[in-house]
Formats: sequence, structure tokens, C-alpha cells
Amino acid sequence: MTARLSGLLLLGLGLAGVGFALLGEYQLLMNPDFRWITVLGACLLLAMGVALLVKPAGGSVGALVVFALFFALVALARPHEGGVAPLLGLGDVAHAIDRAGYEPVRLQTLFKKVDQDTPELADQQAAMRGVVKRLAELDGEVTFVLLEPMMACCLADAVAFGVRVKGTRGSLPEDGSWVYAFGVLHRLDVPVATPEFRLGAILFNPVCRTRQLTAHEVVPLHELLEDLFEKTPEDFASTFRSLMVESGVADTLREEGPFTVFAVHDAAFKNMSVKEREALLNDRGALRRFLNDMIVPGRYTKSDLYEVTSLTTFAGTTLSVRLDNAWVRIGGARILLGPLTARNGLVYVVHQAPRHDGR
Repeated sequence: MTARLSGLLLLGLGLAGVGFALLGEYQLLMNPDFRWITVLGACLLLAMGVALLVKPAGGSVGALVVFALFFALVALARPHEGGVAPLLGLGDVAHAIDRAGYEPVRLQTLFKKVDQDTPELADQQAAMRGVVKRLAELDGEVTFVLLEPMMACCLADAVAFGVRVKGTRGSLPEDGSWVYAFGVLHRLDVPVATPEFRLGAILFNPVCRTRQLTAHEVVPLHELLEDLFEKTPEDFASTFRSLMVESGVADTLREEGPFTVFAVHDAAFKNMSVKEREALLNDRGALRRFLNDMIVPGRYTKSDLYEVTSLTTFAGTTLSVRLDNAWVRIGGARILLGPLTARNGLVYVVHQAPRHDGR
């Protein structure tokens, strides 16, 4: 009887997990890029529930307790929240940093080579990227910890690698910021322990003890990214890009910002009537107003868009913001792609031109 009750409870948890994954509000609590993990976990619960109902077996209560503890930990400790590991989509990072003489080194690779005691890690010029963790015990040494989170979902936020970085100019980057550090990776004669610290709810201390990067330069990651115009994807918004250049509005996307851009998908321009296209192309002022309606001062992430009901554009008009099932709609236009992170803001691709309140 206990096994069957456990099976029913597991089925209930599994169905609740699937339902939660399908809700639009999922993105308010969890990283939507890893929605599939939630679905997979829910399906595992469903499978276990069915197995217990079909063929009750011993130990089912223990299995249920383990799963209950796991879900309680995720719900109460909330390790999935942004404070655990500040995130910048790695696909948005300028990977091809052409800095002569510096070899790109992933922190995951560093740990692997340290375990193997690879000789080329001694006094190697290296370029490393990651999240800055400042500690009071290290600030006096002009040193910080550079962390590379490997995943960002639930308890997997705790999976990361770190290395100590010693600055040479007397200043330290901002805690929690993403940076590229260029310098020499030294082998330490005496292993050095890093003070324990927390990221969100998780105690964290997997920092390399036998290597330290002596930095020649530490560059905020956003300074190495492309600007908004360059980041607008040509594969999906080539017409939008060409109109930006033709109207001169592309110059705005190269300014300091920050701005949020809603780039219109090519299909929307193909669906325009001949009259609408000609009206835009023949009137430069109308074209500029049309494009400025798609630029919003400020940097609005997906989470930010859930918190607002309207946005004021560069042209001074107002765009409504609302959640429609799993879609975010900006002035009635669905967000299809993004945000893509640029040096001076964020880019989204939308399925049609957003319409402001007066249009």
C-alpha cells in the first residue's frame, strides 16, 4: 500500500513538474535555456511513479524522501537565482580575441592540466575569461578570484572552476562583473588556499591552489563585445540592418547607450505591401521615425520585460509590454530571438514591427 501511495505521489510531482515547465512564469524563476532539464526530471518522476504502481518494490519510501529533499532544497535555498552565478550567455561573448602572444585558456582545461601536471602551464601567457569574485582577504593583495560557471540551472550553478588573479595596476574590477584577464600563468612554489566564500546559497571553494595569473590587463567583457548594429543578426534581420544604414540610424546603435533594440525579422518586410515599403523608402524622415520606434533607451533583459507594462522608445512613443503564454510581446510583436548581448545594450528579433500606442 505504501509503495502505491508513493507511486501516486511521484506521479503528482511529475505532472506538477511538467505543468510548471510549460508555464510562461517558468522564466521568472528558472533559466529558460534549461527548461528541458525540468521536463526530463519530471518525466523521470512519472516513470518511477508508474513503475511503483505496476510493480511495487521495497525502498520506495526512501526514494520518495530523497526526491522530496531535493525539491525542498531547490525551492527553499533557491540556488537557481541570479545571485548564485552572474550570467552572460557565452554565445554572446566575443570568442575570437586576437591578442598576440596570449593563449586562450579555459579554467576547466586549467584544472585538467593541473591534475596531469602538464609542464606547459608554467609561465605561460594566457587569456582567461570569467566572473570576478572579490574577497576582503585578497583585496589588500590586489588579487581577486576569476570563476568560470559551467552551467546555470538549479543546483548545477555550483559547478564552476576558479583561479586567483593578481593585478598589477593597483585597482580591481567590480565584484560580479565578467572580464577577460590577460597575463602570465605562474606555477606557485607553495600551494595557496583561497578563503571560503559563498555564491548565493552555495559554499564555494574549488579554486586552483598551484597556479596564479599575474595580470597585465583586465578588460570588462562588455568592452570586447560588438556594438548593437554589429550584433543585430544578418541571417534574420538583413533588411532591418540595411534600412538602419540607409537612414543613418545605425550611428545611434554605435553610441555608448545602453539601448535595447527590437530588430524586425526579414519576413515582416516581405509581407509589407508595396505601398507601405515605398512610403518608407521614399521618406527619409518617416523611415527614421519608424526605426527609432524600435530603439528603447536602457538595457532591458527578459526578466526586466516581465516587470514592466510599457517602454518609451527613442522617438518618444510608448510600446506596450505583455506576456502572451510563453511569448513576450512588445507593441504586439512576439520576441523570436534574444536577448543578444552587445557592448552597448541588448538586441531582440521580433516577428513584426512593434506598434506604439498612437499607430
